[in-house]
Amino acid sequence: MVNAGSWIRSETTAAWRLLRVVKRAPTLFTVTWLLVVSSAACVSDDERGDPRSVADGARRFDLVIANGRVIDPETGLDAVRYIGIEDGTIVALSEAALDITDDGLFVDAGQLVVAPGFIDLHAHGQDVASSRYQAMDGVTTALELEVGVFPVDRWYDERGGEGLINFGASVSHQGARVRAMRSAFASVNSEGTFSLGESSDDTLYRAASDGELTRLKVLMEEGLRAGGIGFGFGLSYTPGVSHRELLQLFQVAAASDVPSFVHLRSARDFAHGGPLAPFQ
Repeated sequence: MVNAGSWIRSETTAAWRLLRVVKRAPTLFTVTWLLVVSSAACVSDDERGDPRSVADGARRFDLVIANGRVIDPETGLDAVRYIGIEDGTIVALSEAALDITDDGLFVDAGQLVVAPGFIDLHAHGQDVASSRYQAMDGVTTALELEVGVFPVDRWYDERGGEGLINFGASVSHQGARVRAMRSAFASVNSEGTFSLGESSDDTLYRAASDGELTRLKVLMEEGLRAGGIGFGFGLSYTPGVSHRELLQLFQVAAASDVPSFVHLRSARDFAHGGPLAPFQ
């Protein structure tokens, strides 16, 4: 029987070794490959080659990831391989062992999976601690797309263009709506993340006026120019949004050729308006 505590400790140690590798070779995220801890990645010793058994004069690499179970959804590859990396770019994928330069880094990925980095589209945790745990889960890109952020430029500026993993966010309809309707949130933290469904007045529960809707569209477009990845709508948290407001903002998104990410209205709306009610 496998000792669960020992297994978790060993897998966690392996993941932390990976994070140290990433710090030394941060451009690995450019090609978005990451070692993913997996109990299903076990391979027998017979399947592994000697990592140093390379003939003299063979090509040598800055970084070699060896003995990992390489899974590539694009090509369908699922096999133990050696990966050679130079200047942060994968340049070799081999069944035979690969060697490193004199000051290169060798990583034994035995009993680990090597795969393209996962992309999390619904990541509310946008801090260093959250990113660290996501990296250990194989996530190399964490995006806040459902509810988004606002103001977008401030959110990016606070990160200084750096992060443990790749990050991004949509333009928050809820945040921009409160600004357009000249209201204030009940609570907001230093990261610019607000408490969902909370406002100091009835902003979330009434339809926007013509003037407010005009300001809202301007703010949403400004958010796109600041780097927003589409529009994020938390309709369940803004029950006052009218069909007209939503349709016009969808049209703004379409005109800018960006996606809209929608948290549907509450389940009770299914009974009142049919299958399209949550979208309206």
